[in-house]
Amino acid sequence: MRILVRITTILLVFSILYTAEIFDEKLLVDVLIAETEQFEISSTTPLQFREVNSPVSIEIKGQVQIQLIDSAYHEAIELTFSTSDKNMQGESDRKLEWNNNHLVFVKDETTKRESFLSEDQLNSFLEKNINVISRRNIKIFEGQICLTQNSTKQYLDLPVEVVSASPITISITGFNYTGSLFISIENEKMELINRLDFEEYLCGVVPNEIGTNSPEEAMKAQAVAARTIAVSNLLSRKHPHSHYDLCASTHCQVYKGLYNQNSITKKSVRETSGEILLFNNKPAVAVYHSCCGGRTEDSSIVWGGSKIPYLTSKTDAKRDFISPLNTNSKAENWIKSNKSVNCKDNKESSSWEKKAYSWTKTIQTKDIEEKLSIKGLKNITIQERGNSGRVIKMTVKHSRGTLTLTGEYKIRSSLGNLPSGLFYIKSKHPFQIVGKGSGHGVGMCQTGAINLAREKQNYKKILNHYYEGCNIAKMKIKQEHQ
Repeated sequence: MRILVRITTILLVFSILYTAEIFDEKLLVDVLIAETEQFEISSTTPLQFREVNSPVSIEIKGQVQIQLIDSAYHEAIELTFSTSDKNMQGESDRKLEWNNNHLVFVKDETTKRESFLSEDQLNSFLEKNINVISRRNIKIFEGQICLTQNSTKQYLDLPVEVVSASPITISITGFNYTGSLFISIENEKMELINRLDFEEYLCGVVPNEIGTNSPEEAMKAQAVAARTIAVSNLLSRKHPHSHYDLCASTHCQVYKGLYNQNSITKKSVRETSGEILLFNNKPAVAVYHSCCGGRTEDSSIVWGGSKIPYLTSKTDAKRDFISPLNTNSKAENWIKSNKSVNCKDNKESSSWEKKAYSWTKTIQTKDIEEKLSIKGLKNITIQERGNSGRVIKMTVKHSRGTLTLTGEYKIRSSLGNLPSGLFYIKSKHPFQIVGKGSGHGVGMCQTGAINLAREKQNYKKILNHYYEGCNIAKMKIKQEHQ
């Protein structure tokens, strides 16, 4: 029974520990950087390993191999409830809210969570004066790690915090990280979570989303868009039942620690510190992509839902000279044309910009058949396009019938991960596909922003072009208890 009690305690500590919080008027975020069963860690200064749930700590100099050696879980029931009794047991709900240009960290003593290892425990608790909000079945994991250096082995119970006076190098990613590292356990794997200041996190996002050689004003536009997206992700709890707030992949935003950071990328974050895009006094959905190919797309066409006024299709140029490319003939004629738009490559364009704007791919018939689990592929027909020309409905005729594919991402994935859905099929067997653009086409076109910056447009004008109707505001952070 002692072990079960300990496991319940771990869950509660996890819930409190791994969440965005405010410390010294700074917002700290937890970013998942890897999931693994073993890895190596090092730093130029000693590494301090500390068990979160005990006073046990170990200091090690040099490189250390870490391996998950023991893991187990117990099934439990998590109950979220409201109560007027502030002294009642359970973890108080902690969340970020947006209030009058302030990102407010709120601890709500009236909304709590508690975990139970049996129905009997739960039923006993339900007899109290509470209002049940939700319940769900969960697995509570516990585990131990082995730290190996040369022939010396030492053991710690998870979760573990790792700190060092210098950046920490993680072998599985190959990158260096500031802040601290938390090692937790979920689904019988270690989760490596980087806790760091929010603005430092953005320094690790900007260069890995728009490149290190982009003009400064384009980087500033990227910094504001990235900050806005990150705030939206935090407010919406994009990873609601996890030990972390954000992930390091394109699911949130690409984050690689100190990799690619330089004085200009850091300056772009520093000189726009706290700035985000607002629409109707709320953080905007400031999505972005590599290259629109000439015209951006409606968010509702790519992801469904209601139209968002500042995320509608428009020509990526000073004047709106491209009519909606929503027919096959219009899209094909545009792809074949050489007309100038903001994102079109030029003599100053880098290699990735040129590849993003215009491309040709050849895909073998058997590869498409394997991807779609069909046989005897006969023909592919484009049935419907969005206003940017991106294919949103396509039929695939094969020996056993016809397969209909819908959705821009699903379609380009089925054809060998095409850069974008703005394409036409030039020939078949093998299929030669010609297209423009890279990414979903919604929001800011990064290559367009880069070229606008080359034309001496400042970041505010760039953002106004891509998110028309939004305004830039300085975000403030404060802690508040209800």
